[in-house]
Amino acid sequence: MSVFIKENFNGWYSLKSYYIAHQIVDLPPMFIFPILFGTVSYFITYQFFEWPRFILFQSILVGLAFLAQGVGFLVSSYFVNDVTTSAVVGAILNIPLFLFTGLLIKISIMPKFFQVSD
Repeated sequence: MSVFIKENFNGWYSLKSYYIAHQIVDLPPMFIFPILFGTVSYFITYQFFEWPRFILFQSILVGLAFLAQGVGFLVSSYFVNDVTTSAVVGAILNIPLFLFTGLLIKISIMPKFFQVSD
C-alpha cells in the first residue's frame, strides 16, 4: 500500500487507472479457474450433460467467484489496518452462504419458494 501511495503522489498513475488495471488483470483467473473446476467436477460427478445445464452451471460458478472476490474486497477495504479481524469477519460472512446452499437441509422440508430454486 505504501508503494502505491508513493507512486500516486509522484503522479505515475491515478487511483482510477490502478483500480481498472487491477480489475483487468484479475479477469482471466476469475473466468479460467471456475470454468476449469466446474468442467472437471461436472463430469467427475456424472451429471446429465446438456449444453444449457452445463452453461448454467458454469455461469453460476463464475458469478460466485465474482461475488466472493467482491466480498473479499469489501471486507479487506473496511478492515484495512487489521488483518486478523478481516480474516475472522470474512469467515463469519461465509457462514450464511454455506448454510443456505441446501447441503444441510432436505429438499422436502424446505419452504416452497426455496424448493423451486433447488
